Amino acid sequence: MAQLAPPPATVPVPPAPGAPPAPAGTAPPPGPADVAASEQQRLEAVQGSLMDQSPVPTQAVPIRDVERVLEEVNGVLGKISDSLPAGYDAIRPIVWEPTKGEKTWSAALPPAIWLPLATLFIMAMQVEGGKYAPKHGFDPTTMKTPDDYQAVAAKLRVMANDKKFIEAVSADIGGGAGPEGSPARPAPAPEEAGGEDAMSRAAM
Repeated sequence: MAQLAPPPATVPVPPAPGAPPAPAGTAPPPGPADVAASEQQRLEAVQGSLMDQSPVPTQAVPIRDVERVLEEVNGVLGKISDSLPAGYDAIRPIVWEPTKGEKTWSAALPPAIWLPLATLFIMAMQVEGGKYAPKHGFDPTTMKTPDDYQAVAAKLRVMANDKKFIEAVSADIGGGAGPEGSPARPAPAPEEAGGEDAMSRAAM
């Protein structure tokens, strides 16, 4: 059974143009611009890695099944967003519409749906040391038939109704400590990033 690969390692950031060379044997401390650039590069690498794993259906999937998965993803994101501590920006819902008149879906899921779906899987496997993996773990790379889409939608609905899991993920995104006890980042504002970015950042 295939498994979604973990996010890639941190992407190194080259020195800013015009910056003085660091003394031999030492590395200059990263400035705010370096940190922001590094985080953005890693976010893009994570999303690129996830997109490479988006499966192509082996059977045509009714558009209604795709829309149902999207509804359930937004249900989970909405619960997580509602549980973020006061002062943190909300995670906006994912918006996607099929081409007018399209009845079935035969391609890999669009990034707007696939990225948050895949990242929810990563978080289900990782949050609190994998505590919730037996209950909520699923492998979206196996979504290749209408039955698979329906099964994932049902799995997401159960996830959305697990209050303790939602609180654990919300803490990881907005209220928990970052690496080595550093403060956690706020979730991105709607004008800065959609729900898929917020979830991808949390899984990095």
